[in-house]
Amino acid sequence: FLFERQNQFISINGKISDKEEDNLRLKVSHLQLDDFGALLQTPVDLRGEVNGFGEISTPFTKIGFNGDASIKGLYINNEEVGDVFVHSEWVKGEESVKLLGDLIYRNTKTFAFDGKYHVNRKKDNRDFNLVFDKTDIQFTNAFMDPQVLSNITGILDGKLEVHGTPDFPKLEGKLDLTNGGAKVGILGVKFMTNGTINVDEYGFYMDNIPVIDEEGN
Repeated sequence: FLFERQNQFISINGKISDKEEDNLRLKVSHLQLDDFGALLQTPVDLRGEVNGFGEISTPFTKIGFNGDASIKGLYINNEEVGDVFVHSEWVKGEESVKLLGDLIYRNTKTFAFDGKYHVNRKKDNRDFNLVFDKTDIQFTNAFMDPQVLSNITGILDGKLEVHGTPDFPKLEGKLDLTNGGAKVGILGVKFMTNGTINVDEYGFYMDNIPVIDEEGN
């Protein structure tokens, strides 16, 4: 199978059986997200170039797969995210998916994650580490209603552990926020702050840190 447009293509070839040496291979090359998003009519404006490959074997017995994917120059609703890389592989014997990846923002790695998703566990099936290293949070504006919250700025440093399940995640760790700020729509005022954010399974807490507006009040 080959889907091709100019220098972009998605290809699938190979075969699958009960033999581990047989595998099905997927390759994505120079896929432009804005073209793909227009085709699927996605509600989010995406830009960037996707490249990647993956292979799967013995899906009917003891499945095996691995793959790499990258998005170069990712923008979401015109907010710059950066270059994203993700690696995944099936861990035999553990019935889990191993994932790791990072974010390169303007030639600097500012975020990384690694961990496992345990497929057959009903509880505590996620074990991930999230590392923030001068992570610019401006891209979160893409997910906000500007009438409620806009002009989000700030830099995060720290580490979080993620456990639990997709429906009930449990986060634990500490983050340091520098030059944090956001404009509150109903007030028409941008507030700014610096300080430590403590995180646990019940929420995010910022205790005894100053909050000021643009005039320093």
